[in-house]
Amino acid sequence: MSKREGSKMNFGLHQTFCMRQDWIYQGLRNFKKNNKLFLENNTTIMDETGLGPNSVKSIKFWMESTGLMKEEKHRGVSYHKLTDFGDLIWSHDRLLDEYGTLWFMHYKLTENREFATTWYWFFNKYKKTIFSKDIFIKDLIRDLKLNESKYTLPLRTLEAEYYCLVKTYVSENNRISDNFYCSLSKLNLLSFIQGSRGRLKKESLKKEILHPLVFLAILIEKYIDGSECKYIRRIDLSNLSYNVKNIFNMDNQTINYYLEYLKESNYINIRQKESRKLIELSHNIDSMDILKKYYNQINL
Repeated sequence: MSKREGSKMNFGLHQTFCMRQDWIYQGLRNFKKNNKLFLENNTTIMDETGLGPNSVKSIKFWMESTGLMKEEKHRGVSYHKLTDFGDLIWSHDRLLDEYGTLWFMHYKLTENREFATTWYWFFNKYKKTIFSKDIFIKDLIRDLKLNESKYTLPLRTLEAEYYCLVKTYVSENNRISDNFYCSLSKLNLLSFIQGSRGRLKKESLKKEILHPLVFLAILIEKYIDGSECKYIRRIDLSNLSYNVKNIFNMDNQTINYYLEYLKESNYINIRQKESRKLIELSHNIDSMDILKKYYNQINL
């Protein structure tokens, strides 16, 4: 059993709130003033923002689950710190205006089995592209019973997971003009099927809203960072359970488009070894360096 398969699962840490447009900025801004902000019994952020305790817990969840903040311990004392990604966002895109920021946050969310189990399951394990609420919940229950029989959840909890995931990616009435929509809905990964009584479908990724450098940063972070391996097997982008094809609703043609672009731009080399295609970095560079290049290219 892999580390992912054996890790802890959680549901409801979002307190039923989706990641509202201005919450990440409020969380980052107040955290920069006070890094003890999200410790228990700290009311500073509630005083600053007027938000209630459940909303504050939700902000903490979204900042952790999207890879902006992490909890650490020193001599038995817990504290939070911004990740390198969190620092980068604060420097370049604290209002989450850029698609590249949103794509990387989406990637981190779908990788986070411990904090965002439903999102992880939906984009890594769930193969259906058209579904309803009842089908979604039935399939989630089925998979939980098959893989983690110790987890038995009340129906209301599963319904809350469904509604929160849908609100993450589908803006109500297609409105994106207020602070109550989730920025990730701009990625167009989910939509309601008109006239279908609430059924949804996964939408294929649109190349024009995922920058090649952001795609490369995700490849490096997912497959290379922290590993002694300096290449990626092409087949792993499509065939592993946890692959970029699933989390971005991509097809192989789109993956090849990005790989060819990155090869022509001298970021990667692609070579054949026996029956396998291997993707190698042209330079020794990590995912955050690539994201910095992306922000520099778009003049942020």
